[in-house]
Amino acid sequence: MELGLLAERHEELRRAAAAADGEAEAARAERGRLESAAAAAEGRQAELANEVANLNAALDLLAEQHEAIKGESAAQTARREAEESAAQAAAARLAAVQQSSDARHKLLTERLEAALRELQVKA
Repeated sequence: MELGLLAERHEELRRAAAAADGEAEAARAERGRLESAAAAAEGRQAELANEVANLNAALDLLAEQHEAIKGESAAQTARREAEESAAQAAAARLAAVQQSSDARHKLLTERLEAALRELQVKA
């Protein structure tokens, strides 16, 4: 009977060892899957970090371009205002010359008419 018990115990231990081997194999497979997933996650993290760096560089470039455009716009506004001021000053000078010319024309016309009347009286 002891031999039967030992054989039965041996069979139980063999089955337990086989089950443990199966569990160990499953654990190794799970570890491999987890390591692969971790490596993939690290690769994705590196890709995302690279993408963030690229986006930051693009954002910096856009900010520089924006500042340059703001500067150009301010310079163009200043030039336009200066040109408008110069045009207004030229228009004012032209108006003054026109008034002066009109006044001189009127004066000359009046003198000519006076001279003509004087000539007509003498004739």
